[in-house]
Amino acid sequence: MGATDSVRLRRVSTVLRIALFLVGTTSVMVACQGYHASGRVIEGDYDFISVVPSNDPRLGAKGVPGARISFVRDPGRLNEATAGSGTSDGDGRFRIPLDAFGAGWMDETWLVRAVRSRFGFAEGMLRLPSPTSSEQLLIVIRRASEQEVTDFERQRRRGDENLFQEADLWRTP
Repeated sequence: MGATDSVRLRRVSTVLRIALFLVGTTSVMVACQGYHASGRVIEGDYDFISVVPSNDPRLGAKGVPGARISFVRDPGRLNEATAGSGTSDGDGRFRIPLDAFGAGWMDETWLVRAVRSRFGFAEGMLRLPSPTSSEQLLIVIRRASEQEVTDFERQRRRGDENLFQEADLWRTP
């Protein structure tokens, strides 16, 4: 091995170290900047939550404003915690920061809940979209019938313990 080979080897080694440093630094910055769950709440015939590509035509449907959305990490376990919650804007869109290390890039299932006054209650277990993907959450909730609203109000007045904790969910906004 000559002197020029030794110089080349040191240059390659230096370039590799710099590249590894940059990859590591970028990974830490992405993980520390926080994750924001984004998507849209729309009205539909039944309640469901799904991860869809950003070009899904349903994301262009008329949005449901004022829906409350929450994200629960480790549902059903002792360390279950709500990592973030928020409300859809006037067009049904939302962007909610999640206070949870690894959200969106760790392989884990989250419980996502959405509810809106005079609408149904959507709940789904899913893997959140990666921070680098263009996928979004699509939340579809069904409008409650007048009979459902009346029944709910009647049960609420009787003090039924099995109702949602937030008794105002079905009241007129």
